[in-house]
Amino acid sequence: MNINAAICALLDYAEEKKLINRLDRAYTANRLLELLGLSELNEDKSASGAPLTEILSAICAFAYEKGILESLSVGYTDLFDTKIMGALCPRPSEVVSTFNSLYNESPALATDYFYNLSINSNYIRADRIAKDL
Repeated sequence: MNINAAICALLDYAEEKKLINRLDRAYTANRLLELLGLSELNEDKSASGAPLTEILSAICAFAYEKGILESLSVGYTDLFDTKIMGALCPRPSEVVSTFNSLYNESPALATDYFYNLSINSNYIRADRIAKDL
């Protein structure tokens, strides 16, 4: 998967999982380009729908090839893909506001929101949990 396809797939994923709003796509793309030392993004939908782990692996491989990432070890890739996903996440104040609003409706709704945000942002690495079962 080339880097343009990986970035576009990640942006599609972020929209689908409601990590970003459609209106934030260009802003988020620019944040990702900055992290990766790129100046432009060429739309490439060839990897759209790919699993998040594959998308992040492709982005980390690109970062390693370009000298942005020191190693492809689990420690380095975990730190880097966390930085990548951080560009897709709402600000802490937005998370707290949404959580509190939902909590006023139902503590279960608020908990579900935060759990799903944690899964979708890869903070909880569901792929690894699944392997442990």
